[in-house]
Amino acid sequence: MRNSSSLFVPLVVASASAALVSSSAVLAQGQVRFFRQVSSFNVATGNAEIVAASADGRTLAYSDATTGKVGLVDVTDPARPVALPDVVTGGEPTSVSFAGRYLVAAVITTPWPVGQPAPDPALPSNAGRLFVIDAGNPAAPVTLGSIPIGFQPDSVKASLRNGQIVAVVCIENQPIVVGSNGLVIADDRPGFPTGGGTFPQDRSLPGAVQVVSFAPNNLGAANVATVAFPASRMSSASLLFPNDPQPEFVDVYGNTAAVTLQENNGIALLDIRNPRAPAITRLFSTGNAAERAADLLDDDAIAFAHGYPSSIGGAIPAPVDGSGQPVAGGPRQPDGIAFSPDGSVLFTADEGELAYTGGRGFSAFSLAGHRVFTDPGSLEQIASIFGQYPDSRSDARGIEVEGVTTARIGRTDFAFVLSERGSFMAVYDISDPRQPSFVQLLPTGLSPEGVVAIASRSLVVTADEVSGTLSIFAGQSTFPSDSDQPIPFSLNGPWGALSGLDANPLGAFAVPDNALPTAIYHVGLGLPFAPVLPLVPVTKDGAQARYDAEGIVRDVSILASSRLFGGFFLASEGNGTTSPNLIVQTDLLGRVLREIQLPNNIDAGADPAIGGSAVGSVGGGRIRSNGYEGLTLSADGRYLLVCIQRSFNGEAATHTRIARYDLEQIRSGRAPSNGLRFGGDWQFFYYPLQAATPGAGFVGLSEIVNIGDDTYLVIERDQGIGAAARLKAVYAFRLAGLVADSDGRPGEAAGSDTLTKALVVDVLPAFAPYEKVEGLALVRGDLWVNLDSDGGELANRIVNTGRFRNPFSR
Repeated sequence: MRNSSSLFVPLVVASASAALVSSSAVLAQGQVRFFRQVSSFNVATGNAEIVAASADGRTLAYSDATTGKVGLVDVTDPARPVALPDVVTGGEPTSVSFAGRYLVAAVITTPWPVGQPAPDPALPSNAGRLFVIDAGNPAAPVTLGSIPIGFQPDSVKASLRNGQIVAVVCIENQPIVVGSNGLVIADDRPGFPTGGGTFPQDRSLPGAVQVVSFAPNNLGAANVATVAFPASRMSSASLLFPNDPQPEFVDVYGNTAAVTLQENNGIALLDIRNPRAPAITRLFSTGNAAERAADLLDDDAIAFAHGYPSSIGGAIPAPVDGSGQPVAGGPRQPDGIAFSPDGSVLFTADEGELAYTGGRGFSAFSLAGHRVFTDPGSLEQIASIFGQYPDSRSDARGIEVEGVTTARIGRTDFAFVLSERGSFMAVYDISDPRQPSFVQLLPTGLSPEGVVAIASRSLVVTADEVSGTLSIFAGQSTFPSDSDQPIPFSLNGPWGALSGLDANPLGAFAVPDNALPTAIYHVGLGLPFAPVLPLVPVTKDGAQARYDAEGIVRDVSILASSRLFGGFFLASEGNGTTSPNLIVQTDLLGRVLREIQLPNNIDAGADPAIGGSAVGSVGGGRIRSNGYEGLTLSADGRYLLVCIQRSFNGEAATHTRIARYDLEQIRSGRAPSNGLRFGGDWQFFYYPLQAATPGAGFVGLSEIVNIGDDTYLVIERDQGIGAAARLKAVYAFRLAGLVADSDGRPGEAAGSDTLTKALVVDVLPAFAPYEKVEGLALVRGDLWVNLDSDGGELANRIVNTGRFRNPFSR
């Protein structure tokens, strides 16, 4: 069949660009065609997994399994969400759903009994509960009580019918695997043989679906109807593990519930017209992913060079199930599921479960069980265009599409597809559900798991599990454009992990860290799109180089062959033990000319045979694995300056160092070397760090930029994400008048070795909820700040913070 999604890939950026400049892109008033993020809400406890919306679309509820609560948020103004009182459930709430004014939450009340004797077979009837909350006044929610349900409920979907609540609950009941000593082990392996293998399995009941019906004012009379999945019927449907159904996710349309049996690679349709007697009406396999080009290696390089799933079992080892038996590559093993707005088609998020499984995208099926659409790899390639393909997951399940929902907003039917590992939401026009058309890619918080569309208010919300955020998006008629926060993209090859910037009149040069092969990029700035052009690979002795590049500066030094056509200096971060921190000089074509190391008494990874000196720490502690994080040149081109992210080992976290190297040592021939590698003497100046706040990790430096007159800018930040983030800021300092450290202690010479810093701009609001603010560039008078995407695992964000004002200017 024709795949409009794959045809759209080369046109993604061109179409969006045209929408920005063409008057024809302005649609009829009120017609929603695109979406933009309007806010990011930090969950105070740092955990949000599944999100639901009230009927009026003004209240959100999310599950917080970490603290045993259901959170509520007022989104009357979606740009300014407000926290409401939490509802304490205890246990682990796994899913939430509204039914009229009522909110239901599925809760695991008995934890996984690791290290304990195997539970009694009766346990599934007591180990989960369905909490019922009256949220008619969301500012004062009232817990009405709870209803016993099965062990490990995973997903719930509720509706209100004639004054009764009907809730369909997936009782996943992951297998309780028991060791030979009779104690439960922490291992959930799909297909573990019942009563066989090294360990006997599952003394409790297999997973099931329970349909719970009750009046809100009489929970004691609730009816719990269990739908079992007979092994014979599972086998007849060609499902993978007939004895282990493991229902995962549920959606409901009218009188039909659709349930994914993820590890079994199947879907079950249930008739819930009579909630006291629900029945399976159809059970079918979702089959294997369509053949496509894919990146199947976690090798710090993005290359769609394998056939998937044809390579599985050949060039790529086949996955194995719990009994060690190989599983054919490419079963979709869907997680999220959603009916199309008219109820005629089922959309699945084809996450996979074992390594080398999953559809690496999404699919659609008729209610008769026939596949009517599949994404043959185009979403992964779109992700790579926008720098959000996570290579570190290539050998697992790629972008891992986990969640999906649909809605008719205005006159258009949309599907919203979540990539858990790429941290984005892809929007599709599904007006023809058999031919989805890509609309846009929207970064979310880290690892979106749940999604809800609020059609009446043209809103979409994702629950981002790792960052503990709710990302709120609003529909609009025109493509969202902002030249101060442009959308980075590349049609010239995979890219990502921009960790350092250096300004030029058209934008900035950039480098990726060790998430990708070392290369020099150019990023265009000043328009709504920021084209990323991989200019040249960095090569050493004719081969592709692999540095952990954390900083870049044009070579206009006293060593440059030409100030106009010189090359670059890169800062490569070491690991504090075997790999040294290096400054790497290249020519204009990216060929490595020399490397400059720290002395071995400072850096354990440095070659001790190459001489050089520097004042170390009082206790002899060396540089940690958090080493070089930025690089610049002095205005006269004589000195290289590097910011060291953290204090040395054994030192207090109150200061770190700005390191300075005199290039005259090399020009005069005084620097010791072994050919390519140079040593020499270094000077250090102390930088006072802000105190870290609990939960935000350490505070350190990420970048350094020369702005003239011996004045420099740095990024100082903590490790916090979401609600834990407290510090992401740009500071300025001057070195003029300071004297280099002479005794390994800050401030011993009347503060002469310790600089004074001045705040330039707080960038925390611009980069919430992310951590690694890592690049700075002063472009045509504006100060640009960049986010490191962690190798495609989150957004590539670059922000113009406005006209730069030097705090040291009079």
